Amino acid sequence: MSNGSNYSKYISLNSVEDGKKSTFLIRFFSPSVELEKIKYTIIQDIDRLVENGWGKFSKDFLLKHIIQSSRLVVVWHEGEIAAVCSASNKKFKAKAVLYLEFTVVKRKFRSFSLSTYLNGEIIAEFYLRSFYHRFGKSIYLVTLTRSPRVIGSLSNFCRKVYPSLKYYKNGRLIPAENETWFIIKAIVESSWKPDRVVDREGAVLHGSYSAMPWLLEPKQEKHYRNDISKFCEQYLKISEKADREFIVVAEYNLLSFLKYKLWNRRKIISLEK
Repeated sequence: MSNGSNYSKYISLNSVEDGKKSTFLIRFFSPSVELEKIKYTIIQDIDRLVENGWGKFSKDFLLKHIIQSSRLVVVWHEGEIAAVCSASNKKFKAKAVLYLEFTVVKRKFRSFSLSTYLNGEIIAEFYLRSFYHRFGKSIYLVTLTRSPRVIGSLSNFCRKVYPSLKYYKNGRLIPAENETWFIIKAIVESSWKPDRVVDREGAVLHGSYSAMPWLLEPKQEKHYRNDISKFCEQYLKISEKADREFIVVAEYNLLSFLKYKLWNRRKIISLEK
C-alpha cells in the first residue's frame, strides 16, 4: 500500500462472464508536477471514456472533478484507457469524508471487477493515511448512485451503509440518522448545485439529471438480491425514468479495511494460480 504518492503496478483479473484473464496497468496519481505534465495528454482519452459512459462534460468539469481530485487512478489495457476513478478528501466538523467523484469503466471491461478494485484501493489508502491522527476512528464514504450494485458492494465491506437493507423495515426506509443526515446535507450544500432537494427518508437527491440534460440515461441495473433492487426501484423509480439518485453514506472502519484486503487477496491469488 502506497502512502499516497504516484506509483504504478500491473494486476491480472478474470472476467466473471467468460473467465478470460487480462492484465491491466494501474497508475495512481495525487496532485503533482508529474500529473501536471501529462494531464492534457490523458484528458482527451478520459473525455471520450466519460462521454461514452455518462455523457459529455466540459473540460473544466473533468479537470476539477477528475484530474484535480485528491486521488486519481487510471487503468490502461494494451495502450488504451480502460477505466478511471477519482475521489476527493472533505472534512465536515472534524468528520473525515472521502467523496467518490467518478468511476467509469469502458463497457468491454466491466466484467473484470475493476470498479470494486479501484474504489477499494482508494478507500483503503485514505483510511490508512488517516488512521494514526484519527486514533483508528472510522471514516465516512459518500457517493451518488442509482445502482443497487454499488449499495450491495459497499454493504459487503462497510460497518454501516445508508440507504441499505439494514434500514429497510416494513416496506419503508428508516429516515437517515442525525450524523448521516448532517453529512448528506453538507455534501449537497457544498456541491455545484446546492439548491437540489434531498429527502431524509432514503437520502434521495432530486434534480441532477434535469440540470445536466446531456447526460446519458442510466441503464436499469439489478442486484442478485431482489430485495436490494426492490427498494432501489421503490425510491428511485428508475423504470419510470425519474430524476432521482441516492446519496450513499457509508462508515468504514478497521474491520472494513480487513474485509477488503481479504477480498483483494482472494481475488488476486485465484487469478494468479
